[in-house]
Amino acid sequence: MNLTQLELSERSGVSRSYIAQVERATITNVGIEPLTALAKALNVTVSYLIGESEEVPGDDAEDFNLSEEEGEALRLLRSMGEGDREQAMGVLRRLGRTPQLVELDELLKALTTEIGVERLSVVLGRLMVGSVNGPGDK
Repeated sequence: MNLTQLELSERSGVSRSYIAQVERATITNVGIEPLTALAKALNVTVSYLIGESEEVPGDDAEDFNLSEEEGEALRLLRSMGEGDREQAMGVLRRLGRTPQLVELDELLKALTTEIGVERLSVVLGRLMVGSVNGPGDK
């Protein structure tokens, strides 16, 4: 896996400067939290990361009976920085929505364009109050 320090930092939550210090061996007593975060970001075990094990973890696609395509998607997601991964997950979530949700989303976008966000908020607020109170209640 060819990651820059910045990419590894984004994936692991460990600061880039800390990663640089570990690489240069200026820090030799690395805590368990950064080790765990780095191992997870690199998809290896802590034992492998600190040199206690030479066994590289197996391919997730095989471990979880994923199709080749699902395994590729997982590897691509894991190789992304946090911001890109969030965007990709947003796209996947939108693709996985039911036709009714897609239709509702399109209707809300059209209404927003037609009457504006503020008026739409008022209308939706009134509808929600009506659904809570029931028809005719105030």
